[in-house]
Formats: sequence, C-alpha cells, structure tokens
Amino acid sequence: MPPGVGPDDSIFEPKEWFSNTTYYEYMDSFLIGLDLEGIDLFKNANKCIFSIIGFVDDTTQFDNNITKEFEYTDPDEIIAAYPYLNFTGMIGGPFAEVLPYCYEFLAIEALAYWNNLYTQMNNDFSILIQAFLFTQMGNALKYRTAIDHIDDNN
Repeated sequence: MPPGVGPDDSIFEPKEWFSNTTYYEYMDSFLIGLDLEGIDLFKNANKCIFSIIGFVDDTTQFDNNITKEFEYTDPDEIIAAYPYLNFTGMIGGPFAEVLPYCYEFLAIEALAYWNNLYTQMNNDFSILIQAFLFTQMGNALKYRTAIDHIDDNN
C-alpha cells in the first residue's frame, strides 16, 4: 500500500471508461455516418461494436476494482469478492455478447457481402479497385460541385 494511503483517503482516481471519453464521441459520430445497419446488410454491426465497447468499459471497471481493493484498502478490510463479482459480470455480460454478434457480423454478413461484391466483379481484383477509385472520384466531384454551389450563393 502506498504511504499515507488508506480507506479514508480519497487519493484513488479511477480510470475513465471509454464510453465517457471524447474518443467514444468521435467513434460514435463516425459510426452514425457509416450507418452499417441502414444499408440492411449488416444487422449485427452495431450490436457487435457496442458489445465490444461494453466489454472494454467492464475491463476498465475491473482494473479500477483491483487497484482500489488491493492497493488503496487496508489489508484487514480487503474483500476480494468485489473484483471477482465484477469479473464474472464482465464475462457473463458484454463479453458473452461479443462472440455471437461479431461472428454474425464478420463471418456471415460481411463475408457474404464481400463474396457477392467480388463475384459481381467477375472475381477480378483489378475491376474491384477500379470501381472503388471511380466511386471515390465521383464522390469528390459531388463534393466539389456542392462547394462551388455554396460559393456561388455567397
């Protein structure tokens, strides 16, 4: 136990959960723009992503419990059941959801989408690259036209 630290001291500062950070806000905005479930192909995409986030938050909480219980609590007052209960809740909660949702999303839905796309391109990777580049050029022209339209109206 660090010197001067005991159960009465308020020195312990828990790590922040990912879902409470600005990085989560950035990622959430990106996912809203990406809209994987909106194209009706990836029904489990958001479930997979948010179950992973829940698991990451639970691992942070578990780390906070371990640190507080074993480093910032008097040895006579340590209750090892708190981190154990947190661990079992973490495994039985979000982690249990990660495997089926991410398997559905990645191994079934995404794989079927990419196989279908590759088949449409006659199993030729160069056609797939060309289609991607032409799509990017088309999007760039659309944005450029929109910016020119805004400039003309100002």
